[in-house]
Amino acid sequence: MTPEQCAALMTYANQIDARIQLNDPTLDAWWSAVERLDYEAAKWSVKDYYATSNPNSNFGTPALVPATLRARVHAEIERNAARQRALEPPAKHTNPMSYRERNPEEFNRLMKKGRDDHRADLTRRGIPLTEWQTANDSRPTNPILQGAYS
Repeated sequence: MTPEQCAALMTYANQIDARIQLNDPTLDAWWSAVERLDYEAAKWSVKDYYATSNPNSNFGTPALVPATLRARVHAEIERNAARQRALEPPAKHTNPMSYRERNPEEFNRLMKKGRDDHRADLTRRGIPLTEWQTANDSRPTNPILQGAYS
């Protein structure tokens, strides 16, 4: 932001709130606080500050100071960046092979252990096994899953 833009921003804020003084020392203070900000973002933040403040509080709305303006602009920039990151699709999995394809023996062992643990839990809780579980020894007829239980 240029000093001329800072003066225009202060004039804009002064027109909303007459407590913001328009003089050289105030311009210097504002300029040192907002010189790295984008003019449009700072102007939007001034407008937002006065549009969303609560004038009915016991103390009224405090006049905008440059440090508050800078903090509000940076908070809005961070909020927009977080919103953009949330809208981006998650990163793709780097390894195209599934765990089952990389470690078929370990996958089958874990599947059998899970089946046995589930059966033991059902027996412990007094829940009888289904007819299919007892007759087929829990081996699915689906050829895709045959490798997982063999």
